[in-house]
Parts: sequence; structure tokens; C-alpha cells
Amino acid sequence: CYRLCPLMLNIPVMLRQIEAERLDEAIVTVRQALPLAGVLGRLCHHPCEQGCRRGHWDDPAAIRDMERFATDEDFRKAEPHVPSVKPATAKSVAIIGAGPVGLAAAYDLARNGHAVTVYDRRARAGGSLREVPEQTLPAAVLDAEIALLRRVGIIFKLGIEVGNEVTVESLA
Repeated sequence: CYRLCPLMLNIPVMLRQIEAERLDEAIVTVRQALPLAGVLGRLCHHPCEQGCRRGHWDDPAAIRDMERFATDEDFRKAEPHVPSVKPATAKSVAIIGAGPVGLAAAYDLARNGHAVTVYDRRARAGGSLREVPEQTLPAAVLDAEIALLRRVGIIFKLGIEVGNEVTVESLA
């Protein structure tokens, strides 16, 4: 299963941690591999489940649902887990667009020690994820993921259209 995960989540470890009720460890495992884990736990097309050995006997493990479970349990806490960040590199990155790709890139870059600022012309980060029906992706989950990105150190400049209020040259 883990070979089929495009983000290389260590699925067997996560499943063992959840089974042993070590949810704090499970969320660390999930967050080390997955940006926007609460979103992916709902929207991922879960190719890993096709490779689940258990599927040979009955049904594959509900891996995506387990990711969602661990993330939801973490967000219920007063202080959700903040992923570790490498020491600052003194490099800074401007990302134009706070949609799913921009947010995932920001997460990875920030965790690798870079200073990240995300610009978006919209008033709220999330891009096309804001258009997903509420029953599929609750706005509260997306908002919690964006709050986590802020806690990792990502700065959001929203309501700013690059090319008008800010130029690409000024970002360089």
C-alpha cells in the first residue's frame, strides 16, 4: 500500500499506531508525509487501498478514512500538533496563489526551513477547495488546515492581486 501512496505515507506504521490507540504518534506520521492531511483524508483518490494485501481476503483497509480519523481527532484538541520545521535557511519564497497546489508547496517549503509568503487575490485562502461541497469538505476542516499552516510560519497576504498591487519584480 505505501508504495502506491504518491506522498509516501508510511501506511503500515500509521495503521499500527491507530490500532494501538497511539493517536499522537499517528498524527505525527501523517503530518510528516501529507500536506493538508484533513483535506486529503476526504478528497484523496486513495490508490493505496488498491495495493492493500487485506483486499485479497475481504476488503482493503480504509486507509483514507484512517488518515481523516487521525487528523480529525488531532483538530479536536485544544492545541493540535504542529509539524516540525527544519532550521531557518535564510531563503525566502513568494508563492502566488493560495489554492491546493500553492498551499501544499508552502507547507513543504516552510517545513524545510524557508520563509514563505503566499499571495492570493481572494480574501480567503483555499482556492478551488472552497468550491468543494460542504458535506465532502467542511469549511471548518480547510480553515483548520490553513490555521496550521500559519502556525508553521507561513505568512498569507490575501486580497492582493499580483500584477496590480504587487509586481512580480518587487517580489524578486
